[in-house]
Amino acid sequence: MKIVIVSNPLRDEGLHWAAAVMDKLALQGYDICVTVPQGLESRIPEGIAFETVAMGYSSREADLFICLGGDGTILHTAKTACIRNVPVLGVNLGSKGFMAGLEKDELCLLDSFSPVSLRCDRRIMLDIELVRNGVTVMSSLALNDAVLIRGVISKMITVGVYRDGADIMRFPGDGVIVCTPTGSTAYSLSAGGPIVEPDARNIIVTPVCAHALYAQPRVLSADRHVEVKQLSSSSDVSAYLSVDGDQPVEVFNTDSIVIRCSEKYATIARLDNIDFFTNVERKLNRQW
Repeated sequence: MKIVIVSNPLRDEGLHWAAAVMDKLALQGYDICVTVPQGLESRIPEGIAFETVAMGYSSREADLFICLGGDGTILHTAKTACIRNVPVLGVNLGSKGFMAGLEKDELCLLDSFSPVSLRCDRRIMLDIELVRNGVTVMSSLALNDAVLIRGVISKMITVGVYRDGADIMRFPGDGVIVCTPTGSTAYSLSAGGPIVEPDARNIIVTPVCAHALYAQPRVLSADRHVEVKQLSSSSDVSAYLSVDGDQPVEVFNTDSIVIRCSEKYATIARLDNIDFFTNVERKLNRQW
């Protein structure tokens, strides 16, 4: 069994946690390699006692990814892992870590690790397209969410949300979040959206600071085709699209954001048997 350890050097200073996990698993005879998320290669410390490999190379024959970091590290690894349906086990080195299957003080559970001990959840993902004048100018895959948000110094934007072509919500405000159940505990939660069990099949639409009482969150079937438009026509209003927290892309009032449930799934693993809502309550009540 080949296990790829993906360590975020911004969370795992000196890759000390990566070394500890590698030692535990290597002693049990597993084939181990260590990598870092793409774009953080320059943060690999000098003088470490093991070699790191490129993320793309490491993923080719992986049977399991173990992520050391926060939810962001798990998110980006899951997009690589979903191509071959490889499970991702997260070790939380961040703050909340809703997607993590282990806390850093639970690493002793890896001392006698067995693949059969993994409990895997199949999570839906979203295909996101930004369409401009009938041409797709950006496409992306989301495990958490797609967010249309106003510019930093912009006025409120007018948002239109459509389900299978029908107008279901139109309001002035700061923006809107379209998320998966996995993403329901992220930005959507802080904007007043519902907490949804992560293995459910739903698309959640959550307004952000809507200036309208009727603009409340909607929970849709995963079979729906969702479209979001920025309807403001004023030249001093700007809006941006961000997918899973990636670099935002400007959205104009003639653009359309098309969102569908993807054919790809993320497989998120854990080693405990704690109820999802018990875990959420524990993490939300924990101090930063």
